[in-house]
Amino acid sequence: MRDVDETIKEALRSAGGTFEPAELLSLPRVRNRARVLRARTIIWVLVLALFIASGALIATRVPSSSKNGSLIGPSKKVNKDPNYEITLVVTKQLADGAAIPPGSVRSSTPPIQNHSLSPEMPAGNNHFVDTTHWWIVPTSVRETVRWLSRHGPPNVRYSVGGSGGDGSRFVGFHISDDTSQAYTDRAIQYSMAAIGIGHTALRVDGTALWLSSKPIRDTRGGRKIRVTVAGGCPRSVAGYHDIINPSSEDLMKQAVPSADPTAALVCRYETRSPDSPIPLPKFTPVTALRSNGARKLALQLRTLKVGFDGGGIGSCPQGLITLTEIVVLSYPDRPDVDLWYGGGGCRSVIANGFVLADDPIAP
Repeated sequence: MRDVDETIKEALRSAGGTFEPAELLSLPRVRNRARVLRARTIIWVLVLALFIASGALIATRVPSSSKNGSLIGPSKKVNKDPNYEITLVVTKQLADGAAIPPGSVRSSTPPIQNHSLSPEMPAGNNHFVDTTHWWIVPTSVRETVRWLSRHGPPNVRYSVGGSGGDGSRFVGFHISDDTSQAYTDRAIQYSMAAIGIGHTALRVDGTALWLSSKPIRDTRGGRKIRVTVAGGCPRSVAGYHDIINPSSEDLMKQAVPSADPTAALVCRYETRSPDSPIPLPKFTPVTALRSNGARKLALQLRTLKVGFDGGGIGSCPQGLITLTEIVVLSYPDRPDVDLWYGGGGCRSVIANGFVLADDPIAP
């Protein structure tokens, strides 16, 4: 898999615009159980905003369950949300399609009682959906981990791995978001432990977070600004907290239109506190994108999710947001569409004036 930084650079180079990443971020293999979850959208979708350091949800492992679906146990009201049912189907597809070592035998019941064999989920989240399969693998745990590490699914955004004190191991592959507004953070998670001599009990979980079908409304107050490609970037956004877009039915359901733009403009502003000890990263104040680059940027922006994903308990770094961006997309048959991207600490916000595309992390 190509590094995301290289993909971003190529997309912007092909647009003919100028671009300098403010801070080079990569997606490393996470070797512990505290993982970045909320940053998933920020890193992949705002391909121009590599300087943002967002809060991280705390991950926890959940106990074994014989019932597929939400491990929290959704209420009757939740069960009626169509996005929950869609996500349940998706997690089954993930579990059914997961790569399994040759010679493995499917088990209809857990072949081992070990609470360490379980998927990771954000602590305190109540939108986690899971489908589980069990297998008996005819190789050792070490050999099984090695095989799984070489047979991850396509479009992996990042992977996780680790071990338990009882000799159990886990490997997880988190998949890049698509444009569906029904779910986010799809993953295939494996946990395993030795069973007998030279065999491994393997638990396979297809997991995702279902999104509420009702979008998160942009109800923030304060002054709002309107920016267009033709008018260019304003000198300052001091005193402003959001943007204004003309009323549009599609922008009340998604962050950006489904159509391809013909041009784009990115305006960047320093917004750190004068007393902040964090050095300001190097950044380019204005980036203009022509048709090809604007189309590629919009394609990524369409993966922004506007439904609530259940939240969770997370760490909350303060004062790390040093820049605010306004993204403007231009279309031939409608007014320009603005996006506001900024905030601070756990209040990173992506908004189009009608809906929020990333709900802030609960401190």
